[in-house]
Amino acid sequence: MKVGRAGRLGLGIVLAGYALWASLWGLGGYALIDPDEPRYAQAAVEMAASGDYLVPMVSGEVRLNKPPLFYWLEVAAGAALGGQSEAASRLPSAVAGLAIAFIVFLL
Repeated sequence: MKVGRAGRLGLGIVLAGYALWASLWGLGGYALIDPDEPRYAQAAVEMAASGDYLVPMVSGEVRLNKPPLFYWLEVAAGAALGGQSEAASRLPSAVAGLAIAFIVFLL
């Protein structure tokens, strides 16, 4: 059975809606999960507070477990959402997951 262009477009819209719902629903609905999420969030908070966007630090110790781009995205999400929160800390990963889902759909 052949699916026309309109059918593929409709399927794409339905899948995109589901991916958005599944990725973003309840993003800030629960506390950060130990041990990693709080450390990543704290590094972003300290990066924004100090203005040093090159070397991520947690409690005065250098934290190079992730590339600085991840922390920059967390700082940007915090600024966009009005301050650091659970949702702001998880938003960069959720958006990356949505981008990967979109790329897989295109393939």
